[in-house]
Amino acid sequence: MRYIDADRFHYCIDRSKSTIYQMARHIRYHEKHEHDMVTMLQAIEKESSMLGDSKLVKTLRSGKYDMYKLDNPNFSVCNIKTEFHHSVKSYRITNFLDRRPEDPLRHPKLEVFLKSDSDQNPSINQYLNLKKDLDNLLIKLINFIGPIEYVSDSYFDAEKIFEYRYDLPEWDYKTTSTEVQHIDLGENMQAIKALAFIALQSEGCADFRDIQEGTEIPERSLWRYINHWKAEGILDTVRHQCTQVFFKTRSLWEAARKPLADLCSVLKIGFKKIFGQYFVDSGIIRPFRERNKNLKPINSTKPTRQHQYPTEPPLIVETYREANSLSKELKELGISHKIAVISNYNTMRYSRVI
Repeated sequence: MRYIDADRFHYCIDRSKSTIYQMARHIRYHEKHEHDMVTMLQAIEKESSMLGDSKLVKTLRSGKYDMYKLDNPNFSVCNIKTEFHHSVKSYRITNFLDRRPEDPLRHPKLEVFLKSDSDQNPSINQYLNLKKDLDNLLIKLINFIGPIEYVSDSYFDAEKIFEYRYDLPEWDYKTTSTEVQHIDLGENMQAIKALAFIALQSEGCADFRDIQEGTEIPERSLWRYINHWKAEGILDTVRHQCTQVFFKTRSLWEAARKPLADLCSVLKIGFKKIFGQYFVDSGIIRPFRERNKNLKPINSTKPTRQHQYPTEPPLIVETYREANSLSKELKELGISHKIAVISNYNTMRYSRVI
């Protein structure tokens, strides 16, 4: 209101109902730190929540990141808790390659900004809390990289000294991706079945109703199993239009997926692996598809170990190409039979039998 010279309307606004849709805080850092910065953001993306509502935008130009943006990641994987939902990005201006190294606009910016959500946007009364939340997130992310060289621009003063008064989180983003976690499968086969169903879904996330329909586990029992895995630190849930159940981190999901699938396949706990794909096993026997390898020839004689052919007359074709094609078809059907080629000036060979 002061900016547009309308102070007289300052008290006419309900500050508890007016919401903030956009707000961001940033620093400009030297491009020599870009590799570490992007590696950290990649680790957050990999270890973040696998709900499927986060978005990654990545644009490379001449080996440098024009944009690396994580929309609504879960910062709890790096021991950061925020009051509001935020996103983070490292980006540059469009023509940064035309700038000289000493030009500040050549270097990238690290920015944290409010994720706009009409249902959860903070009110104007929460402006100072939002600003503090963004500053805390920005400082804690920078702390993971270590000593960093800043560059001044029109919005950020790199010479200004700032001392952080609170404890900074610890997280080794360079080794997190190789960490292997132990998983206790528990004793109840139905609990394993529910866990395996979630692990076999895309990104290790599934709706509660889909889990119930796919596993045919009663609702109360299914909630008991999910709560068990939540207590073990393996699963987590969120309620947004429907209840979604997901693995807490990507590395945990990747470590659990194959062992769970193999275990369920061997012990016949409701799943089958056919031609590299997993299916829910209904227990109903279905007829084979009409494939050549499933067809059994009638009144055919199998060759002996000496590959002796039956005494039936050979099949006669005109060219060796037809003979090879017919031989291949008969082999797929499991039939052994002589094939002869008519002798002429084009097919003259020492032997005409294939």
